[in-house]
Amino acid sequence: MKIVVDALGIARPGGARTATLNTLTALGRLDARNRYLVVVEECQPELDEFPNFRQAVVPIRRRMLMRLWAQARLPRLLRQEGADLVHFARALGVFSAPCPSVITIFDVTILALPHFYPPWDVWYWRHVQPRLLRTVDKIIAISYNTRQDLMDRLGVPGEKVTVVYLAPEPRFFPRRDPAALAAIRSKYGLPANFLLYVGLTARKKNLPAALYALHRLRTEAGLSCHLVLTGQPFRTSDDRAALRTLAARLDLEGCIHFTGYLPADDLPLLYSAADLLVYPSLHEGFGLVPLEAMACGTPVVTANCSAIPEATGDAALLVDDPADADALAEAIRQLLVEPGLAEELQARGLAQAARFSWERTAQETLTVYQEVVEG
Repeated sequence: MKIVVDALGIARPGGARTATLNTLTALGRLDARNRYLVVVEECQPELDEFPNFRQAVVPIRRRMLMRLWAQARLPRLLRQEGADLVHFARALGVFSAPCPSVITIFDVTILALPHFYPPWDVWYWRHVQPRLLRTVDKIIAISYNTRQDLMDRLGVPGEKVTVVYLAPEPRFFPRRDPAALAAIRSKYGLPANFLLYVGLTARKKNLPAALYALHRLRTEAGLSCHLVLTGQPFRTSDDRAALRTLAARLDLEGCIHFTGYLPADDLPLLYSAADLLVYPSLHEGFGLVPLEAMACGTPVVTANCSAIPEATGDAALLVDDPADADALAEAIRQLLVEPGLAEELQARGLAQAARFSWERTAQETLTVYQEVVEG
């Protein structure tokens, strides 16, 4: 097969980049028979090692212009390449594809929490995306929760959706070298003990609840907790300034640490150095960050909502209402003070993370390709 993958937008950091790039590299390791052309806005060196992969670089950085280019030019490219299949790997596609098509949908948070997003984006998902989804042959959802959301919110028939889980990368494993852990703490100016959040600073991540919980832990439980917030601001709903203001109001300025976006090699070390991961997100398409933490042997406190329990299983402390700072603080307190609880969750987490692999993701994705082309 000649497979074209529309991966425009892959250069932007975030979960969608991680999922797309890891799926493609896993396909490269698994599938030497089919030929792939990956359309990107910036060359991805990880894909150069596969002789059956080529990259077509469209040097457009603005999101809207990317999608206009795709609508106008991608169908012509598909015809020129003689594509047997096009995979829209980042949730947005085109209406006039001249070959069978597959689209990956990560989540429908924009419809679940529309007040966090620009009105134009919400309008698109309410009025244009449903029409687009009717034109594709198959939809890949990254969780059963996302599949159900597609059915409930966009009227997609369930039989049109195949669930393909994501996985933590092999670089996520427990790091136990005291010198390496001390070095990562020193690099970012962190104390010996800290709670960790990993991800974009976006409003849907519900980070004010983590700050309120930290305040309660310090003032009511008497715990000398610090909170480390990693990641870049989200382009449409960054709340970093609001978080700094809230930290000042709660007298937490010396206890909140913003690291910015982390180099790939630093993140497993930071997971391993943390006392626990706190992840109070209001809506997720899967829950890859908690799974990465588990793979590093880090206990997790997270939200019992959307797709997160599919990723965590019984290996995390789940808070039913992630906006309830008291409940969040109590779950964190339990992990920090109850004998044996952290060790129990570490063992469960390692076992849970081992159930997922990018090889399986690639194999199930390739099966979808074959079903669409042969069907």
